Amino acid sequence: LAVQAADQSLISKGEYLTRAADCVACHVAPGGKPYAGGLEFKLPFGTLYSPNITPDKETGIGNWTDDEFVSALQKGVGKDGKHYYPAFPYTSYTLMPR
Repeated sequence: LAVQAADQSLISKGEYLTRAADCVACHVAPGGKPYAGGLEFKLPFGTLYSPNITPDKETGIGNWTDDEFVSALQKGVGKDGKHYYPAFPYTSYTLMPR
């Protein structure tokens, strides 16, 4: 029962943070599934598509560690070591609590 309460607390915190960060604004393509990515951004330096940030282990970030996720969110550096700048506004999240 304590594990379920801890899990629910973590889920609630995640829901709060995704709303506060407005993740849905960029990580949902028109008609797409929530957080599955695919939203097209036509930018002066090329066309980019938002990534899948679901917990799916094959197509999303389900295999990422907490440290990898925080690095991407707060430093703009992906699991592969590539920088997300200037496409991802990571500077908006540098002070977000862990």
